[in-house]
Amino acid sequence: MISNIQNKIVELMPHDKCLHFVFGFFIFALSNLFLNDVYSLGIVFLFALAKEIRDEISYGGFDVKDLIFTILPALTKLLLILCKR
Repeated sequence: MISNIQNKIVELMPHDKCLHFVFGFFIFALSNLFLNDVYSLGIVFLFALAKEIRDEISYGGFDVKDLIFTILPALTKLLLILCKR
């Protein structure tokens, strides 16, 4: 049972996307120490966009999914805050 769930998670969220999510979280958390949530989201978005532009220049690999997974932690926090209001 657990193995089936783990396989499904790996299938839906490969290692690369997990790394984007984790780095997006840490960039957001770090910038959130000094800036508010909206500015921190902007910082994460700029980092994610710069990374994807670099990938595009390096090997033609701009990936919108990578961009989304990088900003997903920040978006999640902002949505939770908006839902509380």
